[in-house]
Amino acid sequence: MGGTTLVVRRGLSSSYYFYLSVFAEHDGVEVIIDRRSGDRRTGSRAQVPERRRADRRRPSPDVDPDCDLLCVVDDRRPSAR
Repeated sequence: MGGTTLVVRRGLSSSYYFYLSVFAEHDGVEVIIDRRSGDRRTGSRAQVPERRRADRRRPSPDVDPDCDLLCVVDDRRPSAR
């Protein structure tokens, strides 16, 4: 684990290839295109109450909708087994 992921906004293939070439020689840097096309959840399903006491996920980053690039750094340490 540990590394950096650059997420390029969908529809910007020229930016994707630019960043891909810039970071080709950097170990631990991955460049991907955002594949999301919309909200996966719809309001038609019944909502089940949350059973967990706290949200275990990391807070979502503040993302500018006009931004072309999102940098995600995974600073978690590998677990010892």
